[in-house]
Amino acid sequence: MKASHGLVCLAAAIALYFVALEIVMRTVVPQISQVERHHIMDRQAASTLARAGQDNVKSVLVVGNSLLQQGIDRPLLANTTAPKHRVVVYPVENTTYWDWYFGLRRLLREGAAPDVVVLCLNLRQALADTTNGEGFAHSLMWMGDLVSVTKASNLDLTGASNYFFANISAWLGGRSFIRNWVLEKWVPDANTLVQYFAPAGPGRSSQNSRAEKSRVLLQRLVALRDLCEAADTHFVFLIPPSASGEDVTTEIQQLAAQAGILVMVPFRAGELDASAFSDGFHLSADGAKRFTARFARSIADNELASPGVRKN
Repeated sequence: MKASHGLVCLAAAIALYFVALEIVMRTVVPQISQVERHHIMDRQAASTLARAGQDNVKSVLVVGNSLLQQGIDRPLLANTTAPKHRVVVYPVENTTYWDWYFGLRRLLREGAAPDVVVLCLNLRQALADTTNGEGFAHSLMWMGDLVSVTKASNLDLTGASNYFFANISAWLGGRSFIRNWVLEKWVPDANTLVQYFAPAGPGRSSQNSRAEKSRVLLQRLVALRDLCEAADTHFVFLIPPSASGEDVTTEIQQLAAQAGILVMVPFRAGELDASAFSDGFHLSADGAKRFTARFARSIADNELASPGVRKN
């Protein structure tokens, strides 16, 4: 009898512990973390985007990762595109193609209705086969897509179960964020190490390898185009500047144009000098202004249109 009573107390204590973690993650963390507050605000803004109404203000949703977060000067973007466009920027760090394919599926399913969706990734990220772990599972994945996510990311049963529970639990979904936040406080200059880990750009490869990459990339862009078209939304792919590397963007633009997909390249690889980058990978404040100015001008001039007629 005493043993069973002890087990009940232990189970109750464990349950209370996890309830407390959930409450802290959902209420306290957004209060103390500026990054988390911005993430919540960006998601809310993205979720409420609606089609152009009688005022003819076109809505544009721009999604991406830290390259977008540090590459866009938001006040400059808003000032340049207003009053004919409402642009919402929604960056989530460490995300790549599959994060946003399924993330956009969820946003569109939950009622987001932008006129245009712009995905900002470099080519390596657009070809990545992974997702951003439990953080993705909680904030971007719709539970109904779990099987598709498992296949796309080649998850095993353990990984799939982790995604299942992370989708439900704010604590499980936000553990990686907590670890990164602690690391940032512990090693405040950790971002300076990025230049030693981020590749300078696509390496030289054989023609077959390059052709295969182009095929996969086009296939993925078409999948996003079809996803957006099903929601009566136009899709655009935006390639951020890189400090160096082989410039294959013209080839990508031509292939995508045949499928009616606009690929925007405000700056070619190596066109911006080293001073435009903070760490050799992300843009500095000055680089962000230059990149934003060109991108915003394209929006203001209504250049977010299909470059050609799609060929079936």
